[in-house]
Amino acid sequence: MSMTQLVRILRFRDLLLLFVGSVIGSGIFLTPGLIFRHLGGSVGFSLLVWLAGGVLSLLGALTYAELAACNPEAGGLYCYIRDAFG
Repeated sequence: MSMTQLVRILRFRDLLLLFVGSVIGSGIFLTPGLIFRHLGGSVGFSLLVWLAGGVLSLLGALTYAELAACNPEAGGLYCYIRDAFG
């Protein structure tokens, strides 16, 4: 029996896909059918709702990125709220 070692290499693409998978999660595979059923089976309207959700998520992420650029201290959302409201 020969002993082999695993190669421990993660390329940028691997890390990107791991990150996207952790952000999206398994809900991406469960919710399309539910949305499709709730919207009466309309494919076009389902895609429109899905696109609107994606745009809203993108706007939220861009807002959070802007807050992080303006206030680079550690603490995340707590620091942003503390600075905004005292």
